Amino acid sequence: MRSVDAENSFSKLTKDEVLACRSALVAKGIDLAAYNTAENAADIDDLRKALGIEKWVLYGVSYGTRLALEVMDQHPEGVMASILDSVLPLDINYRDEDGPNLDRSMTILERDCLKSQNCMPDLKGALKTISKQLDKQPVLLRSHDNEPRYRYVSGADFIDLVFGLFYDREGIEMLPALIESTFKQDFRPLAEMVFEGEDGGVSQGMDYSITCSESARPDLTRMRSQYWASWVEADDYNWACPLWLVEKAPIARLRPHALIIPTLLLAGEYDPATPSHWAFHAAKNLPHGQVVVFRGIGHDVIDSDPCGSEVVADFLADPNRKVKTGCIDKMEAPRFAVGAEGLSEIGDGATRD
Repeated sequence: MRSVDAENSFSKLTKDEVLACRSALVAKGIDLAAYNTAENAADIDDLRKALGIEKWVLYGVSYGTRLALEVMDQHPEGVMASILDSVLPLDINYRDEDGPNLDRSMTILERDCLKSQNCMPDLKGALKTISKQLDKQPVLLRSHDNEPRYRYVSGADFIDLVFGLFYDREGIEMLPALIESTFKQDFRPLAEMVFEGEDGGVSQGMDYSITCSESARPDLTRMRSQYWASWVEADDYNWACPLWLVEKAPIARLRPHALIIPTLLLAGEYDPATPSHWAFHAAKNLPHGQVVVFRGIGHDVIDSDPCGSEVVADFLADPNRKVKTGCIDKMEAPRFAVGAEGLSEIGDGATRD
């Protein structure tokens, strides 16, 4: 699973920056290996005790769900109930799943596009063609700022952008038109997205320590023929983890304990990072767990649609009762932008150079 910051496809650290960050932390006496999910879970339970709370409700999103599951596994006595949004199970080696997860989201996109009759046929084939062409000859894009910026975009870069757009409904609704315009060599919408503002929010040192110690490098040999192969191979973790040099923790716990804790597991139908079948997988070890899949949205359910909050409120009213929130059945498929003109509002700010 790529960082939640994955939408910002073109904001990447260099090898020198990673080494400088590591050296600065080590020089301060910081033990990089001490930052892992088990230690984070122990910290959370210590916080509960320090606050004098007998039991509380855990709420986690994305990696936070893996952390919540670890707290539930190691410190169940302090957990009344849990809400897991975009679920990352304890026994998944997530770095090996990025490509298949993206492909799954593309399959759902094609299905809904065909039903809407607003999309070009064979979106996945178009994406494969774009990736192959841009990996062979990256396109140079130029912004239309007062001081123009330039950036090459490869096939791996384009797929990274596609992956990020699957995170939220608005991005999903733009995706078919973006793929179509790029396939037809109209790079204006792509350029506008590339030069949009970049957000922060990820503690990179913590991220590397956890990801590099608790996941394994993907098996690149078995994916060479896939359209997403260059994207997986270009993942920062593949080169950053050998530089970060942290001690390996057990990769993907084989048999998580059965947890008798009422748990709500939320999943976005389109989520490319933590797909809905991971929620059902985690629920196998949660006899009092219930999974709710939300139509037409991606990652981080509660922040994506008001229905997510309604379902949570229903659950919290009685965690031992099955949720019956009416909005679940009213969720709709994405309303896709139609062709390049559907992206016209974002297509005026940059061009191919």
